Amino acid sequence: MAGIKFTQYTDSSALARDSQAALTEQRSVFISADLKRDRIDLSVADDGHSSFIRFTADQARAIAVELLACADACDVLRPAEHDSRG
Repeated sequence: MAGIKFTQYTDSSALARDSQAALTEQRSVFISADLKRDRIDLSVADDGHSSFIRFTADQARAIAVELLACADACDVLRPAEHDSRG
């Protein structure tokens, strides 16, 4: 994933996985998987706002598949870079 590096935190006794990444200087994304419940939390926060959504594992998988399909579609539609070797 170009330009985005997730950091995982493993010191939580309540979470199976807890990750975060900076999207920009002002915006971060947080993703966590609850250890005891079937839920994945996704939140995005910036200087004064935040958004939060909760998914089941099955919902998260379905959304991930669609996100990857959309990313692939963008790659196909993106104009090819010019060969600069001349």
